[in-house]
Amino acid sequence: MKRPLVALLFGGKSPEYEVSCRSAATIRDALLTAGYELLPVGISREGVFYLFRGSPERIFAATWEASPGLSRIWFAPGGGFFTDSGRLYRPDVIFPAVHGTGCEDGRLQGFLDTWGIPYVGCGVEASALAMNKYLAKETARRIGIPTLPEVCLTRDTSEETLRGLHYPLFLKPARSGSSVGASPVHSPEQLPEALERALTEDTLVLAEPLVAARELEVAVLDDGTLRVSAPGEVLTDRAFYDYETKYLRGTTRLAVPASLPTADAETLSDYARRLFLALGCRHLARVDFFAVGDTYYFNEINTLPGFTEDSMYPALAGTLGFDTVTLCDTLIRRALA
Repeated sequence: MKRPLVALLFGGKSPEYEVSCRSAATIRDALLTAGYELLPVGISREGVFYLFRGSPERIFAATWEASPGLSRIWFAPGGGFFTDSGRLYRPDVIFPAVHGTGCEDGRLQGFLDTWGIPYVGCGVEASALAMNKYLAKETARRIGIPTLPEVCLTRDTSEETLRGLHYPLFLKPARSGSSVGASPVHSPEQLPEALERALTEDTLVLAEPLVAARELEVAVLDDGTLRVSAPGEVLTDRAFYDYETKYLRGTTRLAVPASLPTADAETLSDYARRLFLALGCRHLARVDFFAVGDTYYFNEINTLPGFTEDSMYPALAGTLGFDTVTLCDTLIRRALA
């Protein structure tokens, strides 16, 4: 039987463009190994879609836009697209290897729903809820999962509110990923610069207590049975787990599974399962927690987690019995189910 034709999306206008390309390179290799026919579809930094037929190394290096192997695509009714040459392609399913704003916040998912092609990952509502850290935390609190307290800030936040903040703080955009625009704030003098940095990425900013915490992450995979991993831990010597620390080789290492009491590990896995269901997620998600002493707090949920060679989600999926090839194959099958 003919294998499905997969359109692999990567790139995009998000600040997480580079990690998207690295994820796509991993997924491309896995799907080819699994026997799928692929249509690599790159989204430029300006948001233009191209069919990319150039060297796969250019995808990994995030230099594919400078390649001669580009053909702009034009969307066709009924779930297909035309290339510059007029050729019509009709992929059976889409694997969005994209991250961050405009890619996993429901906007792309709404477009794909309208386009009419099945895709890997959460739908519009779950994607939007999960991307909004404030709403995700509200959901966690509603179902009895602890979170750190927060104050929501905007460009119009009153001086009285700002004066009432207690330091040290951690500021982050409410609807961004990979710590882009986030920074610690130790004094009122540091607040204006940190707030402006966060507001560059989003109009809503969360101010949370700055805590010394362990970073713990749990993988959820729905292949017809909801599978939840034990937690893994991100270990780094850097004071702040920022974008560079997350994706610069050699700055972090993963402990899979994390060193935790069995009962605590089971609690975090249960939290992840409950959040996945409460937010209406499907197919996959990575749920992140802080450990502050013996207390665990929900931090955020990522509905299109990274698939790079350094990413936690594939490593945790491995503990569930899914290597990267089997994992990607499973997600395609689930999207088509």
